[in-house]
Amino acid sequence: MENGEALDYGGDPSLAAFLKARGVESSRVAVLVNDDIVLQRQRESKTLAEGDRVEYFVFAGGG
Repeated sequence: MENGEALDYGGDPSLAAFLKARGVESSRVAVLVNDDIVLQRQRESKTLAEGDRVEYFVFAGGG
């Protein structure tokens, strides 16, 4: 599940690869997997499993 939407993903199981495949710039988002924060330095080693919920929040600047 990605940001509340069901998603079928069959690629590389690392979180970093998932984000890249989705076109998400990892350095510009906060990421939660199953409600747990995953720090940027942990994303290469974090392995996703079937049924995991991935949520990411894009930082946006403005005034």
